[in-house]
Amino acid sequence: LKPANVMVVSDHHNAVSIKVLDFGMAKVLSKIGDAPIVDLTREGVAVGTPRYIAPEQARGLQVGPYTDLYAAGLLMYEIFTGERAVKADTIEAAVAAHVSRGPLPLAEGDRIPRSVMPILQKLLAKRVEDRYQDAADVERDLRKVARAQRKADHIKAMEAMPAPADRKSTRL
Repeated sequence: LKPANVMVVSDHHNAVSIKVLDFGMAKVLSKIGDAPIVDLTREGVAVGTPRYIAPEQARGLQVGPYTDLYAAGLLMYEIFTGERAVKADTIEAAVAAHVSRGPLPLAEGDRIPRSVMPILQKLLAKRVEDRYQDAADVERDLRKVARAQRKADHIKAMEAMPAPADRKSTRL
């Protein structure tokens, strides 16, 4: 998952959707006779774009939905900040940033809403066990943030409304 493979599209009703256009090389198997030529998902082989590769992927370990969620976290960071989370100049430096023990240094983190930051940090957790395991869990947490934001916006709008004028009863 990387920005080049994600498109924002709208239909004839102007409804916006996000589409993943290329599933890359999730699994490529070719055979000559009975002998496999390439098996890109086997352990010990790293496949991916260095700026968007999850730590386990960079190490050639087993990947799963949590691997794509790490990349989704990197994309989320870019959406909010307009900057890449990994600002490496070389492939080696990009991979090193992902496999290092500490969290990615998110220099523009102050541009991310405070309510979204815990979700982003969980998406970008270096240890698979600390990361979201399922996209449904991410969606659930994002919906909670959206509900809380709508409620806060509603309260703010209500507080900004002028108080009703005093009504004096008049009899005709």
